[in-house]
Amino acid sequence: MVSPNPYAGVGRDFSNIKMNKRLAYIFATLILVLLVLHLQHVQRYLFFFREQMMMFLYDPSIIADRYLGVAGPAQLLSHLMVQFFKLPYMGAIVTGGLCTLSALLLWKSLWRITQSLLLLPLAVLPTIFICDGLFDVYYDYVGLVAFFLFTLFLFIDQWLAPRLSDWWRMAATTLLALLLFWMAGAVAMLFAVCSLVIEVVAAPRKSWQLLLPILAVAIVGAICVKTSLLAGYRYAFQNGAYYEPILKPTNFYHTPWILTAVLPLLAPLTHFVSGKLRPLWLTICSLVLLVLVGLFAVHSANRNGQKMYPMIAMDHFIVTHDWQGLLDSPYTKSGNFLLMNRLNLALSHEGKLLDNFFDYPQVGPYSILTELKQLSLDVEITTTLSEIFYQMDNIASAMEKAFNTVEGLRYGSPSNMQMLVRTNIIFGAYPLAEKYIRLLEKTLFYKDWASDQRRYLYNEELINNDPEYGAKRKSLPPDCEEFTQSRGAYADLLLTIRTNPKATAARDYAIGYLLLANDTPHINAFADEFYGTELMPETPQRLQEAIVAANEKDLDYCRSHGVSEQTIQQYQQLKQMVVDARRNNQEIGGLLRPQYGNTYWYYLLVTSPQIAKLIEQSKKQPEASMSAH
Repeated sequence: MVSPNPYAGVGRDFSNIKMNKRLAYIFATLILVLLVLHLQHVQRYLFFFREQMMMFLYDPSIIADRYLGVAGPAQLLSHLMVQFFKLPYMGAIVTGGLCTLSALLLWKSLWRITQSLLLLPLAVLPTIFICDGLFDVYYDYVGLVAFFLFTLFLFIDQWLAPRLSDWWRMAATTLLALLLFWMAGAVAMLFAVCSLVIEVVAAPRKSWQLLLPILAVAIVGAICVKTSLLAGYRYAFQNGAYYEPILKPTNFYHTPWILTAVLPLLAPLTHFVSGKLRPLWLTICSLVLLVLVGLFAVHSANRNGQKMYPMIAMDHFIVTHDWQGLLDSPYTKSGNFLLMNRLNLALSHEGKLLDNFFDYPQVGPYSILTELKQLSLDVEITTTLSEIFYQMDNIASAMEKAFNTVEGLRYGSPSNMQMLVRTNIIFGAYPLAEKYIRLLEKTLFYKDWASDQRRYLYNEELINNDPEYGAKRKSLPPDCEEFTQSRGAYADLLLTIRTNPKATAARDYAIGYLLLANDTPHINAFADEFYGTELMPETPQRLQEAIVAANEKDLDYCRSHGVSEQTIQQYQQLKQMVVDARRNNQEIGGLLRPQYGNTYWYYLLVTSPQIAKLIEQSKKQPEASMSAH
């Protein structure tokens, strides 16, 4: 027996319904355009970042191994889409399209209750929250794809509902739920629940029959957990299934599913309002839509201020080797040492590391290279560390970080795989290089680059004459096996420049370390060993400033190590300005900034961590004395 619809014939005006449909498609187009523009503005670099966090390999055996398990087809569809995020605007277009289609399908799934246009803006809400969840890089893109598949299956289920008898309907919904569980995982429970809720509203007398799909999904999910096909019940029934497995998602990720399950209960209300307020419903719908999109834009933009987004934006420029683009980005004035790592890498590639070093807020040696143990396995950090080590000619450490990143990500990383190709070619480990080349040749966008690298395999002459590989190979120390940052980055830099006097990038990094550490003994030792050699025939200006500051009572030593008379004179003028400022109780930083703000001296006297600590202590001392009194 076909399920009755209690709302059939109630206030039905088919001309109005046809108009509603036309307006719905107009609204859907507007939603699509607004979403694409907004997502491109606030998640542009996140889309690029997601593309780098996986590799889709066109290999039947790999596809079968990766994507035939529970939720495998959704993951397959997700990776097929994400690989195109390498192209500009594709991330925003694909995501906006999925969200708009999901909203339309969800709205159409409720037509057995009402075809009110007021329900369309409400159907957009869950996708808005899912898009907002995508700001968190640990929420997998498959979460959105799974939600799209859910709306598609729900639409099919509701299309079949009036065409099947009760028992056939129950069987069809159960089969759809189980098929969706295999294809997309946990979202099948949302499908089963929503089918029941819609039935409760549209045909309450027979709705008990749709308890069977919920029971079926619950049983199959429990079996998967018990047999270790799934790691826990979160992966069988919750939106958290699409979050990074080793992390615990917040309750925020329950919101889109809860909104979706509640939506059928609001349908009768929108049906009633549409019938009573026909002259106003278009205005109300338009206002609701605009408000929701506006709130979405504001909330997303606020989330955009999170610490990871500037880092992710800079990483895009690093992956594409757009060093000037990185320097022109709006994130270069942050004192965050993770961002400074990336900034200094760009300066080094542009040949401006020392010249423009103090144009930016350096915050100690960590500005050169992050060496915190708690970040050593963070793939978002190790990817950049690999590029930094490669620029330092520390090929072994670059290989180590790239390998850790590839192994740390379940589906690999194309840029890190490229680094493994480059470093193994430099080391002459051709079988390993060929292994990674074969994998990259199975991708869509990196196969041409990988095939081009084959010409270097077993071709020593070509490698040695290559401006990149040949120069890097000359920097390899005799004992490469111990060259993995075991003695610290500065010691490895010294080993590199002693091995290859033409490694100017490594030399500049070593000098940068000395300047940020305010290490007077090693500054002098560096000048003693390398001044007048092939590595440093002339002393760079920033090192001159450090030498004269460290040896102000021995100016002959300064002159004999490349410090110019102009630099000595500038330092003496600065000393006098500092003496006068202290005598007049003036703030030194503001006084020196116009003339000396980009010098080592300004860093030494004003912005170095040691000075900042002294200033903080001086502020606390008056407070302590006041509390003592």
